[in-house]
Amino acid sequence: MLNNEWKSIVIDGKKLEEFSAISDMGTYKIQVNLEILEGCSYMCPGCFVKRRGNWNPKSINLFHALAYELKDRTDIVLDDIVIGPTDFYGAENLEEIINNPRLADAILMMPEDNRNVQHNCSILGSLSEEDIDGKIKAIENSPLGKAVEAWDVQIALDLNRLMTDIIYMEALDRRIETFKNSSLNFEISMATNIVQGVEEILFAAIDFVRTKYETVIEVLPSVVRSFNHSAKHGDKLFEWNDMLTRLSVDQNRFKNKFHFLQGDVSHKAFHYSVVSLYQGDMYMSPFIYENAQIHIDDFKVPVNGSLVDSILNKKNEVVNRQIENSSDKECGSCKYLNICANRMVPMIMDTVFDGRKECILNKDVISLYDDEVYHGNSY
Repeated sequence: MLNNEWKSIVIDGKKLEEFSAISDMGTYKIQVNLEILEGCSYMCPGCFVKRRGNWNPKSINLFHALAYELKDRTDIVLDDIVIGPTDFYGAENLEEIINNPRLADAILMMPEDNRNVQHNCSILGSLSEEDIDGKIKAIENSPLGKAVEAWDVQIALDLNRLMTDIIYMEALDRRIETFKNSSLNFEISMATNIVQGVEEILFAAIDFVRTKYETVIEVLPSVVRSFNHSAKHGDKLFEWNDMLTRLSVDQNRFKNKFHFLQGDVSHKAFHYSVVSLYQGDMYMSPFIYENAQIHIDDFKVPVNGSLVDSILNKKNEVVNRQIENSSDKECGSCKYLNICANRMVPMIMDTVFDGRKECILNKDVISLYDDEVYHGNSY
């Protein structure tokens, strides 16, 4: 079955958790990215995601320990989890994941409203619709299927094909119908990477998806889930910023159509930590447009006793260090410094971009949202 969470935003104009004032935030949330999916049956254009070497049962054990530590707390809670990095239904170890009793048990220890799984789905790969239907039925009957309250599925789209290829459109319709016919509670959004031709058709595609499917298209820089100090990836991020400048010339259309989470300066910043569990270790996950999985020592969380305290101590140490060391960068005079420090953007500039002094974000576009719900109270 499909729920109407995104419809309430794109059709009814509601904000939900987006653009919340800092003063309205009480409970501290920790979101876990479980990087445990191995292999992928798809070759989506613009994807740099690491396909191999992700699975390690120690990651689930670590998640279980964190959930157990938080199960009776209300001041700090686990937010919905992300299972990645590859296509969920096309992963080679899907059966092992959905039948892992410790993963299901960990989710059952989370607050009921937060027992949601965010995951990716692609179309027109080597899997038939019958294959996908069979995998969904297996999930329905699995320990994980019985533990999860809602499934936030992000369908990866090739916008060039979506707008011109009837076979592709029909495949998308069939996939959505498969989700609709399931007993699982699916929330569907869509995403596209930056590839040639996307910018020219983006707003037409957004209107099409909003009208026909009553949901959003998230436009991704294509790189932030796989930073590896590559100049190619860095160039892609700056290409993203240039595209934002062009798309936002019509400010009203941009703000009403483009799903731009960078503009929500309270999102994934204050009262929030994102951690990536990878190969049995824990890393802080910076936020640029989506959570960045950067598995290098600078972001690794040293565990000393309590897992929760280890996360909060690492977050506080990183935030304070970034602010203290900002004077030699553009960050030092920027009004968004506190926000970006909580999102760990200056740390990305010092590591992934090896001491870059200029901002890696498009601050002119972010500033378009300064007068949203929080009216400047976020900084």
